[in-house]
Amino acid sequence: MTEATHFGAFMGIPPSGRRVAIPYMDFWRVADGRIADNPVFVDFAAVLAQLGRDVFAGEGWEAFDRGERIPPALPENTL
Repeated sequence: MTEATHFGAFMGIPPSGRRVAIPYMDFWRVADGRIADNPVFVDFAAVLAQLGRDVFAGEGWEAFDRGERIPPALPENTL
């Protein structure tokens, strides 16, 4: 994870000056002793949440973690 300060407009959100954590995963595939691929996945939903924007409109996993919503039951014979 890295951190940054929100100095410029980001995804339509005006600069706030807030410090945000940027969660990411960085993978390296090496072939023949050289880097052949380097996909990086950034959790933009987490960054936006820190800036006050809920991209899931309250339907994300956080509501379940806080106990505000109850997960739906699995139908029988699904496991």
